[in-house]
Amino acid sequence: MSSTKHRNPPVLDKSTKHNKTKDFNSKKRHIEEDTSLNDDLYDPKKPTKSLFDQFLELDLQLSSIFFVCASPNSRWGWCRPLIKIIEIFGDGLVWMLVPVAFLIVTEEKWLIEFCVNILAATAFDLCVLFLLKMLASRPRPVANKGDMLIVVAVDNYSFPSGHCTRAGMMTYIIIEYFNLTGGYIALGGVWVIVMAISRLMLGRHYITDVICGTVVGFMEGAVVIAVWITVDNLESILSLFLRT
Repeated sequence: MSSTKHRNPPVLDKSTKHNKTKDFNSKKRHIEEDTSLNDDLYDPKKPTKSLFDQFLELDLQLSSIFFVCASPNSRWGWCRPLIKIIEIFGDGLVWMLVPVAFLIVTEEKWLIEFCVNILAATAFDLCVLFLLKMLASRPRPVANKGDMLIVVAVDNYSFPSGHCTRAGMMTYIIIEYFNLTGGYIALGGVWVIVMAISRLMLGRHYITDVICGTVVGFMEGAVVIAVWITVDNLESILSLFLRT
């Protein structure tokens, strides 16, 4: 008659039991964290970014690629002084002082007419910029060092780029007034592009700032040409003021 042997279950020491319990609790915690993460990602009550906010983020990411001269320590910081010279030629103060200087020294009627209209165009551009910048109230990029030639309160805002509006407007006016064609139009286009890229390289603006600024500038130029003040009109205006 065979005897039945009873097998005793393996006895685990305390350290083994502790390690298994620890592993189990660790896995349980990771599962709970993953579940919580998924709940956060797919929680319908959690507010999601609007398409406009996503567009602004993309604008920032693409624009930051061009911020190569934003400071002397930037990747292309060595060419920052050259880019700042380009910046000076787009400043509103320059486009006011230069025509005034010509008006003081010249007696040519066509040049007087041109300079007066450039002054009026610059004033018109500044008014448009004031309204648009106040409406948008978009801060400048963090990379901007705030060392422009002249900065007023409204110029702390980024949208649109005033340098690009003036570059587009003046290019349009010069081409239309002097009836330029061919290579001169291409040269004007290069100037507009150079100004736009320089604003990005210095970290002054975002891509949308320079694109919209250029478009606004072309529109301003068309308005100025449409209401162009001729020499005869200038003489009539001056005579009215002299009579009073």
